[in-house]
Amino acid sequence: MDPNEIQTNLPSYLTSYEQSKLREAFLSYEDKALYTKSLEGPYYQGDVWRGFKIRNHKGEEKAVTGIALSNSCDIAPENTREIRSKVTFCPLIPLRKYLMLLEKAGRTNDEINQKADIIRKQHITNLFYLPEGDGVESESIVLLDDIYSCKSDCLFKNPDTEVVCRLNQLGHYLLLFKLSIHFCRFGEQVNRGL
Repeated sequence: MDPNEIQTNLPSYLTSYEQSKLREAFLSYEDKALYTKSLEGPYYQGDVWRGFKIRNHKGEEKAVTGIALSNSCDIAPENTREIRSKVTFCPLIPLRKYLMLLEKAGRTNDEINQKADIIRKQHITNLFYLPEGDGVESESIVLLDDIYSCKSDCLFKNPDTEVVCRLNQLGHYLLLFKLSIHFCRFGEQVNRGL
C-alpha cells in the first residue's frame, strides 16, 4: 500500500497516536491479523456470513458465504424502519479459483505467483484478501465490484444463516480504506465543473 494514500485516508476522528499506530499496522500488515475471536454482540459491517442468497447467470438461487458491506446500523435488526433496509454484501471467492482463472487467461506461473503475493499483501485496491482461519474456510478474496443485496430479514429469519467470522479493528479499517478508494476516490484529479 502506498504510504501517502494511507496517511491521506486515515480516519480524522482518531488521535494522532492512534493514526500513527494504524498507519504502522497498515504498513507492516500481516495477513493473519484480521480477525477477532468474539462473535458476541451486535452485527457489524465486515462480518462474514454463511447463507447469503444470490442468483447465478441462469437465475438459480444459491447460498454463499459473503462479507457485509452495509453500515453496522443498517444491519442491526433492532434498528426498525418503515421500509426495512437491505444488506449489501460481496461473496467470498477462493483465491485458488481466482488464480486458476489467471492461468486459463494465459498468465505464466511467475505472473500468477506475483499476483498472489500482492493480493495477500492487500496491494490491489478493488480486492479484499481474507486469509484462511477463524471461520473463513480457505484463502479468499472479495471483488469489490461484485456486489449483491438482500433484505435484512432474510439473514435474521433464516436458520441457515450465521456470522462465521468478524474483522478486528485493523481488518475493519483496511476494509473501509479499500471501500473508500474503490468507491470514493477524491484524488482522481478530474475537474467536473460546478
